[in-house]
Amino acid sequence: MQIPQKGQIYTGPTVKWRCAAGQSVTDCLSEKPAFYPVSQKRAACVVIAADRLGADPGPLVYEIPKACWVDDKDINDWNTLSEIIETVGLPGDVVINAASRTMGFLKSLKTTLTEPLIAVFLGYQAT
Repeated sequence: MQIPQKGQIYTGPTVKWRCAAGQSVTDCLSEKPAFYPVSQKRAACVVIAADRLGADPGPLVYEIPKACWVDDKDINDWNTLSEIIETVGLPGDVVINAASRTMGFLKSLKTTLTEPLIAVFLGYQAT
């Protein structure tokens, strides 16, 4: 076995075998997830929405990265996120609806705040 250099991760053939043998999730990480790099904005909005609805966001915080790194799922897809939400025992449609409203709010906030800030830094007046 070759020891990885500092800052590198060993992803040799035994990684998937350990996962099949029931080892911890960190031993089962994909060498390169099918959907990576992937935007995490929708996933973040799902966690925020679950918290605002009064649910414990902890299980989602665990399951969402697991879905990307272990199960090779697209965490920027609403249907995939709905499946993950239902896996942890929450109503997928309710949380997705709240998350999409949060996403819309963040987009409007970005437009409202970003354009004037760019104008200030670049030295022109926004219209």
